[in-house]
Amino acid sequence: MEVEFDGQNAFQAAANGDFPLVVLLWGMAIAARPQPVDLLSARDENGNSVLHYAASTALDGNVSIVHFLLQQTQAAGRTLADVMDARNATGETPLIRAAHVGNLRVVDALVKMAQVDLLAADKERKTAMHHAASEGHLWVLHNLLEACANDDRRATAWSPDLLHCACLRGHAVVVQYLLSRGFDSHAPDSAGVTPLELAQSSPTLKRLLHEASREFHEPPVKCRQTRLWVVLLYASLLFAVLSTSYYAPWWIALPLIVIMLWQSLAKFRSKRGHGHSHGGPKDPSQMHPSKRDMKIAASVSLSKQTPRHHTQSNSLLAPLIKPQPELMVGIWLGWVLAFTFFLVIVCVDGSYSFVRTDGKPFLVALGAMEAVFLVVWARLAVVCPSDPGVLQSFAQDMPVMLSNAAIGVPPPDSSHCRTCLVRKPLRSKHCAQCGVCVARMDHHCGWINRCVGYGNHRLFVVFLMLHLVTLGGFVALAAAVLARFSRPSNVAADRGSALLRVWMQIPTLWRDHLLVVLVFLWGVMAFIALAGMMAQHIGNMLKNLTINETINWRRYAYFSSASPGSSKLGASAFDRGAWRNMVEFWARSGPSAVDYRQIFTIPSPHEDTKPDATNQPYTTTSSASLV
Repeated sequence: MEVEFDGQNAFQAAANGDFPLVVLLWGMAIAARPQPVDLLSARDENGNSVLHYAASTALDGNVSIVHFLLQQTQAAGRTLADVMDARNATGETPLIRAAHVGNLRVVDALVKMAQVDLLAADKERKTAMHHAASEGHLWVLHNLLEACANDDRRATAWSPDLLHCACLRGHAVVVQYLLSRGFDSHAPDSAGVTPLELAQSSPTLKRLLHEASREFHEPPVKCRQTRLWVVLLYASLLFAVLSTSYYAPWWIALPLIVIMLWQSLAKFRSKRGHGHSHGGPKDPSQMHPSKRDMKIAASVSLSKQTPRHHTQSNSLLAPLIKPQPELMVGIWLGWVLAFTFFLVIVCVDGSYSFVRTDGKPFLVALGAMEAVFLVVWARLAVVCPSDPGVLQSFAQDMPVMLSNAAIGVPPPDSSHCRTCLVRKPLRSKHCAQCGVCVARMDHHCGWINRCVGYGNHRLFVVFLMLHLVTLGGFVALAAAVLARFSRPSNVAADRGSALLRVWMQIPTLWRDHLLVVLVFLWGVMAFIALAGMMAQHIGNMLKNLTINETINWRRYAYFSSASPGSSKLGASAFDRGAWRNMVEFWARSGPSAVDYRQIFTIPSPHEDTKPDATNQPYTTTSSASLV
């Protein structure tokens, strides 16, 4: 293609969704001399047209390019089918390309405006519906099935069956959808293979196919569960090293501890594949079209794809080879075991008999406090782990989203989660580590390996309080032990200052009481960090804020800036005054309680003193349309 502007031709502009550039290049092509360039007939080396390129990327700007090409086709007096159903070297039409990448708006435009052949198949006899089912693009699949519901050719065109494609690629939501439309889980394809046989490696798919339910009941994602054996493995390894500070010479124990802590930190900071997406590839839709540099494949053949079932490794070696999600809680528990070990040593070692003699009530109280603290942690993390407020409205939201998809309207990212397939209430957020959306999301806590949100925030604050008090008790105990062994052992040392006497005893303390020193130093640092965290949570309670909101407040419409362009945290529409905010935080029922799983509208500046019919103490503005 000879027509270019700023190094880009019409193919590249269409792939980048750069509508203004496509129009500019179109005008340049018409004005080209001595002979105008026919961009509608232009093809690359693989037989792809400009329309193929526009349909091959999932960008919102592409639908404008498709509309423009439709208009130019009609203006040129050409038959729409010649352009809209054009095939590349592998027999793929623009509709197949758009279905493969999941561009619902382009698919809808091609179906309703260009009246393309819905059942056109590529050289492998795969239609656009097969591509949508194989790639898990539910909205596109629903749009296509609704559009061709009255086509008499559909029975022969679905071979191999769509359900086979969804099972082969492990798309549980698409499988549920197809079952709800009456697809048979026992129907064989042309090779005699049934969907049930394809789903043998996936327990979830097997269960869905056996049930053959006509309703949506299996959420696409579930909150990741903590594997206790992985936690104990990490904790045992760290504790084994930390405990050497008691029974091994300090010159052996200290290097081992430093190396272990360094390795743990390095593994925790490494890319684990389940954390936040900060620093990852940029979203092309958020970039200027000229900077996108989108690449399209020569062919989107489904024959090159292999079955895909995501399973979590349960190998004993996996946590040692690759950091697991339980690493942080394992490190935390390892230190808890070390502190508990210190308490046991103080109670049984004759060197510390003075503590048992003078502070037995304190030891009993500290042990009881730690027991309560660990029970609360276990309730949060491992034993019937608390629900952080996971959104469970999948079954209720799906019919509405499907009805919108049938008219070419995808769920907006601002109000819906594309992973969980639920409508998101205000203040909710999807957690990449837990894999679910959480109502009134505060933060993801590594100590409990799950999110803190609407459902467990109160218990988490209690956990922090107990943690702080227990840690303070251990620091006080370690300080008392160190103070006893820092006393001068000779008359000469007694004549110096107290600071000098302590300084002179440091080598002895490191040599003979390394465990006590470690507990004291680590306890002081952890106590300071916990105190800061506790202060932050109390401050957020008084202002009705979450940690997520204090970091990302500019993203949310219910925050107002202190001034235009200000970097300071703005006021939240949910702030009702310190006292009422505190009451709301701790209330679980009654007029002061707020169910943040049901809040979809921003509160008005003027509060209603009486709760409304839904028991929500806010006067809300009119809600925006779901679409």
